Amino acid sequence: HLESIGVLREHRRGGAAREMMRAVAEKAKELKAPVVELVAARANSEAIRAFERMGFEDIAPERADRYSSYDALQLVAPVGRLLSRLTRTPAETAAPDGKNAAAVDVFAAAHPDSKAAGVFAEYGMDLGEEAIELLYHHVFAPTPGALRAPWFAGPALRDAVAELGAFIERAGQDSSAARFAELIGRAMARAGTHISEDPRTLKPYRWPAPNISGGEYWDLASGPNAAEWMLAGLDEKTHYRLFDNHPFVIGFLDEVAAIGREQGTLRADVSVESADVRHLKKPRRKLAAIRAKNVEVYVPGGTDAIEKMTDWIAEDGQLILQNNVDHRANDVRTIGPMIERLISKGWELRYLDPPSHDPRYNHISVYSLILTKPRADVPAADLLLRAAASRKVWDEFKSTSDRLSPADFMRRLIFG
Repeated sequence: HLESIGVLREHRRGGAAREMMRAVAEKAKELKAPVVELVAARANSEAIRAFERMGFEDIAPERADRYSSYDALQLVAPVGRLLSRLTRTPAETAAPDGKNAAAVDVFAAAHPDSKAAGVFAEYGMDLGEEAIELLYHHVFAPTPGALRAPWFAGPALRDAVAELGAFIERAGQDSSAARFAELIGRAMARAGTHISEDPRTLKPYRWPAPNISGGEYWDLASGPNAAEWMLAGLDEKTHYRLFDNHPFVIGFLDEVAAIGREQGTLRADVSVESADVRHLKKPRRKLAAIRAKNVEVYVPGGTDAIEKMTDWIAEDGQLILQNNVDHRANDVRTIGPMIERLISKGWELRYLDPPSHDPRYNHISVYSLILTKPRADVPAADLLLRAAASRKVWDEFKSTSDRLSPADFMRRLIFG
């Protein structure tokens, strides 16, 4: 339909949604339509926030009932407001705004003959902004060769995206690519993309407070999502150490922490450190807590490293395992044996359901398994009682995990 009314004249990988909505608004103005309505998938919280920045508002969820099979929301924006937010002059469209200049300079130095920046500019795009999107998705799904433009993009744009994608994929081996990724992460933090301080968005993000205040709290393989967890509230007496091994994540989280300190929204002691969580060194002092969210999903062999680190946790300290609800069946298989061994040693297990939240603003649904290390002076009889109660909690968790997640279903279907 967009093509039939002359809105979508060319397909391109980046900035398409914004450019399409601008064209739709201009067409609506031509037709003297007062508003532009949009149906948005309820679970796609990042897209909804982006459309809100364009000028749309959530007017009435019940009006989207006829789209119930899509679990949708109907959004609306006056045409005038849309145009005021989306219209850019040719100069603004063609020229990068400079906020990614340092990263672009690193790319240019590594590719002195590259035409990528110029190609992106011809399409009204900025190389740095494209790198933000590519890197953000790459750290979650680092499939070699996946950072490519779609087949329907023009050949020049496909070549530019391929060149940028190949550079990004070398961030783990090439110092220039690593520096580029770090600067892009810092630029993303300053731009405020892929992060929100809206309380409605932050509601489901809660790092369980440590039993031992004032100690060290380690977060393993933090990933970009740790930014929201950081902003949602931390114990001000505890030193939080966030570990990740991707320079993009390190740059992003370190800059988010710096911004939080500048603005007074982050008062806890937070450090962001580059490290492979499988090879961390034993700390000088026992730890108050270790948190691991989806580590086994992103770090093969991560569970073995975590179990070794349980010896580094202080008595009454905690191992906090937080995972997406659709990972439950996989978690029983991967981290379950470790949990059962800790229970047999007297660790107490608690289960916390995902916090309630408005799916219009956040699609994250995370449960918590919290294991507390026993004190040496706990009587043996009490340890037995604790172990029995913990096994009951674990058995109940396993019984609710029998239904396979879609990923596990496909894995079993293919591999048996």
